[in-house]
Amino acid sequence: MVDFRLGPIARGAGYSVHGFESVESTNLRALEHPRAGGGDRVWFAALEQTAGRGRRGRQWSSSKGNLAASVLISAAPGQAGLANLGFVAGVSTYAALARLVDEGDARLALKWPNDVLYDGHKLVGILIEAETAGDRVNLAIGIGVNVSEAPTGLPYAATSLSKMGIAAGAETVFELLAEAFSHWFGVWNLGAGLADVLDYWRAHAAGLGERIVVRQTDGSFEGSFERLDDEGRLIVRMDDGSTRLVTAADVFPAAAAPVERTEA
Repeated sequence: MVDFRLGPIARGAGYSVHGFESVESTNLRALEHPRAGGGDRVWFAALEQTAGRGRRGRQWSSSKGNLAASVLISAAPGQAGLANLGFVAGVSTYAALARLVDEGDARLALKWPNDVLYDGHKLVGILIEAETAGDRVNLAIGIGVNVSEAPTGLPYAATSLSKMGIAAGAETVFELLAEAFSHWFGVWNLGAGLADVLDYWRAHAAGLGERIVVRQTDGSFEGSFERLDDEGRLIVRMDDGSTRLVTAADVFPAAAAPVERTEA
């Protein structure tokens, strides 16, 4: 077991943590917890993840020394605002990492819908998975931070804290993350504070006003990242002056969008 620790804000808010050297998936561990009768506000953190998942079913492994962490949150089915927990996770992770970089370093930025970038390179990936059990819905909010090593062979550029010259270990990053999440989860307050969360997100957003490629399951299109609406949806300005509302997609800077592969 690894000695991942919680700071005073997280402990005061009733969180606990289970730490591991290596797991197949911290999200899986989080979702298994309530099946065995465990409560929520529990973190599962590991230095290595061997079979994690990313968006749209992609594999997301985490090399030894990186941070894979998932927090279990339980809510009533149909609870308003649960779809916006990705923004809570994003601003929490940004706020935690901002403690480690030079103050005001604009290269650290949030990418819609749920990544953290540094100098345009992916530093953090976030995935939320849900499972309904009786009168509760259990959500595993998974956050992977490239601490010691950036993954290779990806369709986009990635970086790590180590490459950025930051020597903090995964345990330190976790403590900062858990503290920030405890704060921002309280600010969110079951959706009542979403406007404050989104204001912080917008203040640190990557690519506002820039050309982007939006890839959805039914195709792709290009336009300019105009803004987020009050529910966190992406507003894209098209070349003909119209706007498109995006609720789910992969988004890339137009100049750096990976080439789409088609099956033969």
